[in-house]
Amino acid sequence: MDIEETRRKYKDIINLERPVHENDFFSAEHPKMDAMERAKIFAPFSALRGLNKTLNARIRIPKPANDLTPEREEEINRLLMNLSPGDIVTAIIRTPVQNDEGSDFFYERLTGAVAKIKPEEGYIQLISERIPLSNIYDISLS
Repeated sequence: MDIEETRRKYKDIINLERPVHENDFFSAEHPKMDAMERAKIFAPFSALRGLNKTLNARIRIPKPANDLTPEREEEINRLLMNLSPGDIVTAIIRTPVQNDEGSDFFYERLTGAVAKIKPEEGYIQLISERIPLSNIYDISLS
């Protein structure tokens, strides 16, 4: 169920104020809590233990057989512009390295949740890692 569908379904109650219980035990014992305080209650809850660790896992991969075509670069750029925070992506990251034969690239597969996208600053931030856009060899929604 998407956000708009949820809003339509609960439109009659979603914007109602908290009920006021005057002169009763409930209101005295349970004063209204602001949204930030309520969020803190649920912050430590993790229904799927180990999910964040798995999502942030790095996996070394062999060098891809072919280089990026201009068409694939355009597809990647289009995907990057349509990403939203919270999307889960799998990216192949190409990092330049120096070796005995000169310079080469080190390839890794990284899966994680998008925290923010800053194309004007040249990076995408996954939950635990900032990736320069120039290092993205491939990316897809997971």
